[in-house]
Amino acid sequence: MKKSKKAGSTAPSSSKPVSRVTMKDIAEAIGITKSAVSLALKNHPRISQARREEIQAVAKQMGYQPNAAATALAHFKQGSKSTPVQAALAWINAWPDPKKLRSFHEFDL
Repeated sequence: MKKSKKAGSTAPSSSKPVSRVTMKDIAEAIGITKSAVSLALKNHPRISQARREEIQAVAKQMGYQPNAAATALAHFKQGSKSTPVQAALAWINAWPDPKKLRSFHEFDL
């Protein structure tokens, strides 16, 4: 018995995967910086309304979709920069007698 192909089958899986459209791609297409594209896609007021609409239209035309994982990583990295200092200050402030910390060479100025 012969096996039949499924209706609507696509090309073999060995074909090259479609790459995502990036902010860099949009910036190169318009001739502006990646930072300007980023600000425009966030509706930032530093970019004029007309320019924002132009950039957003090009992004939509090119099929731009934000990368959720990259966005989450950027927010995490931005928010975690001050944590070590805050944690150290909390530890020092929780010390029973902060004046005695000066007896440790790490805290001796």
